[in-house]
Amino acid sequence: MSRSAAERVADIFEAIERCQRYRERFDDPDAEVVEMALQAAIRYIAVIGEAANHLPESVRAAAPTVPWPAIVEMRNVLVHEYFGVDTSVVERTIDRDLLPLAQALRGLSLGD
Repeated sequence: MSRSAAERVADIFEAIERCQRYRERFDDPDAEVVEMALQAAIRYIAVIGEAANHLPESVRAAAPTVPWPAIVEMRNVLVHEYFGVDTSVVERTIDRDLLPLAQALRGLSLGD
């Protein structure tokens, strides 16, 4: 079953919100909590990339400031090169890139 563009954008918003919540735990004194939060954030960043990869070109074109290829590529790295994930890049992605992505997606007319 295929998901609509609106559902995929909703998936992106949910993943952004979860990443932001998990990011708060990266400084927890319990190393196990930090590891769980990091792994959860990695998974949801991959969800963002997967959802972005399946958005119709018309949706991508409606948000031209979004670096769509970089989002999909990050997903590919997280999934296929999991052994070399740089956690500082994950943190930086959450801290700098996810809110601008959410802002770019707000108000899009998805027409489905």
